[in-house]
Amino acid sequence: MRKYFSLILLSFFAVFGIAQSYSDKKIVIQKCIDLEELQPYFHEDLEGRKPLIIFDNGVLPNTLKLTKFDEPVVFMTKLDMFTYGKIAYLHFTTFTISTEKAEVIFKYDVEGITVKVSLVKIGGVWEVESESIVEG
Repeated sequence: MRKYFSLILLSFFAVFGIAQSYSDKKIVIQKCIDLEELQPYFHEDLEGRKPLIIFDNGVLPNTLKLTKFDEPVVFMTKLDMFTYGKIAYLHFTTFTISTEKAEVIFKYDVEGITVKVSLVKIGGVWEVESESIVEG
């Protein structure tokens, strides 16, 4: 009986850890796409900018439920973007996350920018520690 209880308890912590990790990833990426300094580059009023598209290259889990412009963010492969003629998309090149820190780098080639964001988790809340947007 004690052995089964231990297995159940271990399974609970494993599932909770995965859920927490998913939640952290979602919060971190949402904070990145919501950076105040990034908003002028989105030009949501231009054709082809909504919904926001993220290149599905395996850097981010494509199951993240993100929103932008009051719409769900869409993950698309290169083939999908080519097929539908999409040229405005975020291309995440780096995403590392631990229990207390996260580093994110992504490009928005249609605007010619690279965004770098460092986040820290303080008191259970993710905060942007530093950010930079480089044009060119």
